Amino acid sequence: MKTNRITRTRLLILFVLFLFFSFGGYFIGANTEIILPVFNCEYVGGGTTRGVCIAMTEFNKHIHNGWTFPLGVAACIALVLLFGRLWCGYVCPMGFFQDVVTWIRQKLNITQINIPQKLKPFILVGRWYLVFYIFFYDLCKVCPVQFITVPLTGYTSNTSSTGFFWTVVLLVAVMLSDRAFCRVCPIGALMGLANRISGSRLRKCGHACTHCRACLEVCPVDIQEVYEDREHVDITHADCIYCMKCIEVCPEKDALRFDLFGKTIYSSDRVTQEGQHGAEN
Repeated sequence: MKTNRITRTRLLILFVLFLFFSFGGYFIGANTEIILPVFNCEYVGGGTTRGVCIAMTEFNKHIHNGWTFPLGVAACIALVLLFGRLWCGYVCPMGFFQDVVTWIRQKLNITQINIPQKLKPFILVGRWYLVFYIFFYDLCKVCPVQFITVPLTGYTSNTSSTGFFWTVVLLVAVMLSDRAFCRVCPIGALMGLANRISGSRLRKCGHACTHCRACLEVCPVDIQEVYEDREHVDITHADCIYCMKCIEVCPEKDALRFDLFGKTIYSSDRVTQEGQHGAEN
């Protein structure tokens, strides 16, 4: 029986970092000069880092206020180039919130709705529209995150009815489909550009794949190429958040693996009938 040790480890890391990003400032002091490539609202009461979305929106405002801000932006870009969207799967507070909602949905036995392939081009357009919006307009006025992570810390921000509407839409979407916000996240869209040049790689051994569809069925962002591609070794996709669920459920030895800077961190393993009985006992 396949275990889910990677998923448990990932959720634990997300939980600890969520507490740190949301309440750490009460203990070590808030530091808004640190910018990390995650969707973390700056208005969180005990926040320890600066929201990257605010940094993007107010770049021109802060670029002339000393060297710390541009240095923080440069460091944030470097972290994205190094690790790609690994930040989405293991660090992002909004990602943790979505995973918690998914866990609740599964406990309530609510059937997930798979997004039709025909809708993906429209989702792509919406994603890049938000990228445009975050640079040229005030994203905070419509951002749903302010209604989620900020109230959890006992604070409120300057909210709007439009933002509340999109929060309701987001909650419904996440309840019905895994990581729904990640599919349209403007920060994730920009980070996805670095996925293929970062040190994080998802690799596949095509001849070991038996097309069992296990990887596709568990992928939270529904990446078809992980299942379909049997020709390329490097199947890293711009949407991949490196949750490694596909590797976790793959029944074939070394058919899928995750490499970080050329070193294999985790690979799939064959589950034998004997191993299944041993796990069950």
